[in-house]
Amino acid sequence: MYETFIAVGIVISLIYNEITDLSPGGLITPGYFALFIDQPLRILFTYLIALMTYFVVKLMSKYLPIYGKRRFAVCVIVAITFKVMMSGLALQVNDTSVVISSIGVIIPGLISSDMLKQTVLNTTVSLTIVTGLLFGVLIVFKGFVL
Repeated sequence: MYETFIAVGIVISLIYNEITDLSPGGLITPGYFALFIDQPLRILFTYLIALMTYFVVKLMSKYLPIYGKRRFAVCVIVAITFKVMMSGLALQVNDTSVVISSIGVIIPGLISSDMLKQTVLNTTVSLTIVTGLLFGVLIVFKGFVL
């Protein structure tokens, strides 16, 4: 029943967007971040890929006509490229090797696309607020939703 929670996340993200005129990194992103809140390395890795994508696409935009749907597509493609390049990356934690990966393949592209539209700070703050709200919903309704 994760689909139900993602649907609730979309509704809350949309309400937040309507009130603040800021997007929390895409409508589905906060829901996935709330579901993976017990895996902070995945969230951090997803965010880092989004940041790297942001910088690469911003640099590309100085030399290429990247805007609108084209910019969104480039964000997703660059983010997927970073994810593939870093797949299998492992960290050594207390004599244990931990493989890290991002959440999904499209989520980092969604976040970076919003960063380009409304600044890194606005996207990060919005994503944090909505993820926190959704995590609260998840705690309250865990027995009913999931």
